[in-house]
Amino acid sequence: MENCTNYYKDKVTIEVDTKLLGQGTFSLAYNCNLTVLKQKAEFKMVLKRPKIGKNKKYFLQSIKKNLITISLSREFNRALAEFGINKCERIYFTRVLYLTLDGKGHLLESYIPGNFVKYSNNDGYVNESVSLMSAFSHFTYDFTEGEVMVVDL
Repeated sequence: MENCTNYYKDKVTIEVDTKLLGQGTFSLAYNCNLTVLKQKAEFKMVLKRPKIGKNKKYFLQSIKKNLITISLSREFNRALAEFGINKCERIYFTRVLYLTLDGKGHLLESYIPGNFVKYSNNDGYVNESVSLMSAFSHFTYDFTEGEVMVVDL
């Protein structure tokens, strides 16, 4: 085949902590370590297991939302740069990965240490302490002409 890129799968091991890290509406979160064997590289991650009755469709929708959000954050950051806004004022999102373990779909994302602050939810709550977060939500709605609004930040 011409103009084709080959991707090779590296073997990995995933060691999942048995202690529950936290939970959301749809999943249970656990600390885990992912080791890429060929590179001998280890990454601290969070594995999200589905709660009983939740299915693959929810997790695949999460991946889609994540990719859209990453794309919109790049557009937002580009717009901030064009307006000369301080480089410290940027928004970044980590990628979410989908994997199958024990025949069930799971999400895997980078572990981010620290205390987290809720800036908005999908029920109207807005924390105005960092206006950049509200500006990002507004930008996503405006940029997509009302098709998407990123909240729950």
